[in-house]
Amino acid sequence: IDDTVRTRLKGPPDVFHLKPGELPGKDDFLTVPVSFQLDPEKDVVWIKAGGSEALLKEGEFSDWMQVTFDALPMGLTPLSGLVRFYAKELRPRFRVYASPVNIDPSAPAQVIPTPGGASEELCEAIGFYWTQGFPEEINALKDELFDDDDYEAQVKLVHDEAERMLDEALRRFHPGDCTFMYLSDIDLQCHMLWGHGDPKDPAAPRHPGFDPERSPAHAHDIEGHYRNADRLLGKVRAALPPDTLLIVMSDHGFQGMTRQLHLNAWLRDHGWLTLKDGADGQPARVGAIVPTRPDEAEVDWSKTRAYGIGFNGLYLNRAGRESQGIVQAADADALLDQLSAELLALRDPQTGRAPVLRVFKSSEIYSPQRRAEAPDLVVGYDAGYGCSDESTLGAVPDAELEDNLHGFTGNHLMAPEVVPGILLVNRRLAGEGHDLTDLTATLLRHFGVSPADGMRGTSILEP
Repeated sequence: IDDTVRTRLKGPPDVFHLKPGELPGKDDFLTVPVSFQLDPEKDVVWIKAGGSEALLKEGEFSDWMQVTFDALPMGLTPLSGLVRFYAKELRPRFRVYASPVNIDPSAPAQVIPTPGGASEELCEAIGFYWTQGFPEEINALKDELFDDDDYEAQVKLVHDEAERMLDEALRRFHPGDCTFMYLSDIDLQCHMLWGHGDPKDPAAPRHPGFDPERSPAHAHDIEGHYRNADRLLGKVRAALPPDTLLIVMSDHGFQGMTRQLHLNAWLRDHGWLTLKDGADGQPARVGAIVPTRPDEAEVDWSKTRAYGIGFNGLYLNRAGRESQGIVQAADADALLDQLSAELLALRDPQTGRAPVLRVFKSSEIYSPQRRAEAPDLVVGYDAGYGCSDESTLGAVPDAELEDNLHGFTGNHLMAPEVVPGILLVNRRLAGEGHDLTDLTATLLRHFGVSPADGMRGTSILEP
């Protein structure tokens, strides 16, 4: 109305109006008013949100805007958050994107760092910053709210904040200290941008998600992110005091994920998972392993021996563990062996390849103390394959195997030997074949800390 758009920004749940243990409905959230006033002649918008203001051109991100949600009347319990806006398009359509509301590190509504007070101290040193787990807006790109240019622009903002944090850590570093920095950038950008790149082998096919119109402009973005990580490593090396131990490691590598296995569909088609009959007398073709309500489940648990949920997890429908379990403990090992053999024998009719390279029993890879929390089997996919998003969330689609056309075009949720990580150290290594447990053992020995009982691993460094 009159070049002004008015709406409300949703914040945290209104916990004072919920019963203990009650999940919030769509109207059970605190909100603040937001207005967007368009200039009648220029492509700019004036944004007012919860007491903060910003002027944005089309295609521009705002700085962090501080917004306050009143959990109780008269401002008795204010909850402070941060939000960024992105003026995606102002005319002819009006499209402005709001980031998730982040916990305000200058006045956190709940404890987010260790030790307490660290978030405020860091905020004072570098300004506002993202506090959500993965700040890159991968879901905006997945849901096509962002295009690749929008996404890369937002990733650049995350880069800049991360580098300011690194600079502050280096400023404070003294001999004998231990500083760790996690760069999410390489992982997330390989997930999201892999399908744009040309294969290194000229004879190899392009990723099925390659778009001839938009992919060439981003075909080398991943290399650019690696170069940026290398630049940051150079900054660290230049700033470290002499004789400081420096370790660069990744817990995995990457491969293109060109085909996706709908694991629950495969279980259905091979008699391991049974769906209830639909209203038309035919078996339901799409169901949910984990429904909103028990009566919404389309799985017939009285006939289901196995189901998949999570990225690589496969579970038996065990009696005494699952609420409607039917698999007896005496039968479990034989069923796991049979299920593993059938998965390894699976062949992709389009490529002739085996999507599953290895299958691991939980007893082989998890410590006894945590085994009860683990899936019964962990599926190790071969390069190019992975579990579909649908099966990860417990759905049962129609097809067993399909091209992977969107979302994570690159992946690492495969058998470990096809996605090995890297290890760079400024000391001589003791032998080869190291794994993640050795990194923990190395750090403990370096700082003179005895490992806890049951910990595995040996130092990677020569004595």
